[in-house]
Amino acid sequence: MIGNMQLSNTLKQYLIVKQTVVPALLNLVLNGLISWLVLGNVASITLWGKPSIALDLLLTAFLIPFITCFINSYTIAKSVRSGKVEQLDAPLRYFTPWYLTPIYARSFLLGFIALVCVGVPTVLLLETLWVEPISLWQFVIFKALWAATLAAVVTPIIGLWAIANASHNTNT
Repeated sequence: MIGNMQLSNTLKQYLIVKQTVVPALLNLVLNGLISWLVLGNVASITLWGKPSIALDLLLTAFLIPFITCFINSYTIAKSVRSGKVEQLDAPLRYFTPWYLTPIYARSFLLGFIALVCVGVPTVLLLETLWVEPISLWQFVIFKALWAATLAAVVTPIIGLWAIANASHNTNT
């Protein structure tokens, strides 16, 4: 149950599997691979410098929700219209009208929120606790796990908002 709305078992399963587990695994592989390909010739990496752990994490914190929101909003809307994903029976009043805002605004706002609430605190925590430099492989593993966790948190929210938006647009 979310707020005063009951989600069907099918919709819960869709949000858990296709909007949490799959994006987490995809981001684990993609972000690990991208980090390795971009930094493959570097033996170690520091928090600040060139290349920079901090800049990489801050960009990733913004880009994961930004890109995910763009892609998922369109693909989920198409899936709701075709009946592959069921509509919500009740509006998401408890989410404020965010799900009704244009996709580009939702994408930018979610990216900015993740940057401020996840990216910046992660960098500050690393600044406080991390002993530098770290090996490329330590960074690749950390980055892959960190990106997977971020995706597992933001993607179900994006998915639910996209379903709500598509349901609202279909019913009005």
